Amino acid sequence: MIDLKFREGIARATDPIGRGLVRAGLTANRLTVLGVLVGVVAAWQVTEGHLLTGGLIAAAACLTDLFDGPAAKAAGTVSKRGNYLDSIADRVSESIMYAGTVVYCMNFRTARLAYVVLLSYIAAQIISYTRAKADALGVDGKVGFMERAERQLTMGIAAVVPHAFAPAFVFLAVASSLTALQRMVVVWQRLSRAEGLQRAGRWRSHESRPRAARGRRRLVRR
Repeated sequence: MIDLKFREGIARATDPIGRGLVRAGLTANRLTVLGVLVGVVAAWQVTEGHLLTGGLIAAAACLTDLFDGPAAKAAGTVSKRGNYLDSIADRVSESIMYAGTVVYCMNFRTARLAYVVLLSYIAAQIISYTRAKADALGVDGKVGFMERAERQLTMGIAAVVPHAFAPAFVFLAVASSLTALQRMVVVWQRLSRAEGLQRAGRWRSHESRPRAARGRRRLVRR
């Protein structure tokens, strides 16, 4: 939702920064890898109980993820390989942050809260995979509220706002689960509709062949 509503405004703000980063020698792929490394440091801080510090470092990791696309566009290096690397880095970074948060809950909170975080992670993976599989099958899989940007924002609030950790992750678990369910249902319906149109097209094609053959026979008889 954030991506759809604010994409143009974000691009106007990040494109000049992307050009500056390229002039400084930071390519898109370097920014992507740097984001993963910074995310590892953030997760480590969270496991040590430094929730606020980890949240601030994670925000820096999000900035590298925000600027790698504009950097690629500024350098003219937009490619399928870069897209692939960015997607893999997103999954790795998110998984590391969830893992660090689970360890934090086990050490400094409660096991019950760790299960809530784990549920949030499972739902997040289903959300991402459902869209990727839908795109591979030729239908639009981008539907639902709790996408990656919203999940990052919620986790950031949980880390930096006092007493917000438990409520934020309960909300994240519920909202992510609902989004995963919504996305699976909508993609299933779109696939069913697409297959129905394909079957109808094949049926019309088969029906038209005998008619065309009969038409040719009439022309021959005449």
